[in-house]
Amino acid sequence: MIRPKLLIATDQFQLDNEKSGGAGVYAYEIAQSLSKRGIAVHVLTVGKENKNVVINKNLIIHWRKVSNIPLLKAYSRIMMFNKYSHKIIEENGINILHSNTLFNAFERNKVLHVHTIHHPIILEYNLKNILRKISILPDILLEKILLKKTHHIIAVSHLTYNYLIKTNPKIKNKVSILSEGVNINQFKKLKYNELSLKSNVKQSVLFSPGGAREERKGSKILLKTLFRLKETYDIKCVISGKSRKFGWENEFTGNIKKYNLQDILILPGEINYKDLPKYYSASDIIVYPSLFEGFGIPILEAMACQKPIIATKTGEASYIIDNMKNGVLINSGDSKSLYNSIDYLIKNTKFRKKISIAGRNKIIKYYNLTSSISGLIKIYFNLLNKKN
Repeated sequence: MIRPKLLIATDQFQLDNEKSGGAGVYAYEIAQSLSKRGIAVHVLTVGKENKNVVINKNLIIHWRKVSNIPLLKAYSRIMMFNKYSHKIIEENGINILHSNTLFNAFERNKVLHVHTIHHPIILEYNLKNILRKISILPDILLEKILLKKTHHIIAVSHLTYNYLIKTNPKIKNKVSILSEGVNINQFKKLKYNELSLKSNVKQSVLFSPGGAREERKGSKILLKTLFRLKETYDIKCVISGKSRKFGWENEFTGNIKKYNLQDILILPGEINYKDLPKYYSASDIIVYPSLFEGFGIPILEAMACQKPIIATKTGEASYIIDNMKNGVLINSGDSKSLYNSIDYLIKNTKFRKKISIAGRNKIIKYYNLTSSISGLIKIYFNLLNKKN
């Protein structure tokens, strides 16, 4: 039986930038896990300089520098992935290319190509920001090319899968759902935590992971809700992340000033991946009010850390969370429901504990990283067997 020899192409990866988003975490976790199972893995990703790093005998990271000038950014990445993916495949006998980026759309390799879609790019077009709509038009084209040429497509959520099948019925036979997983040994409730988020706070500390990154994370609704909550409760709210979209930082800080929330907010920027369990453990309630998600990995992380979470019905949230049993589900953009849910959890500590324990148990049973990696390996072997 032919074993997979893998090249993962991704524009985010955890080792080089320990403050990347969900796609970077995904690439990092599968690369590490697959290499530990004896599968040869090469990773081609964007870095600050050109260098190769050997992580272990089965894992090599190829960092390649690209331009970050706005008008050249996409072109530079397309050219980089085209050039170096071909070279790495030829030199190392790679038989599967697994892309986690749209910039690999024009690759010219003859190996099997697997592509992971975290969320369809077209869904971002529904946002009102006209500049954002214009900026993602090239990404929409790249995604269409990838959907057509890829041998197998992994949708990380039912939302993504259903959308792909509805809008591209011809690709149905090569799309499958494979949920993301979380490392339950890393993400767990810490008995000791050096973070002092709760100092001088009488009620609760809220945590919104990645909320400051872009409009779709729902922070405008959260800030509006915090404005009401601070009138009743002595609270703090941690909103992590750093602006990734044009014009968003000014809009985000403008809303903070509008609602006069400077005194109750903690804005740590991007948090190192290894430090995330500390922030979850040091918080009382996790709030994830996204307007839309492809999956929503922070939901898994929060539940694995045995913390009560309030999340919107987007991405995979409705499949992960059993409402009022292991978490709380609300509609996207619903400030009133968000307020009522936070208010209820602040008042009911026993209920918080109950759903937190149930949440951890569900992650262990259905969404641990081990199960996700096993499903991925099965996809690789099935493709290789069909080819032969």
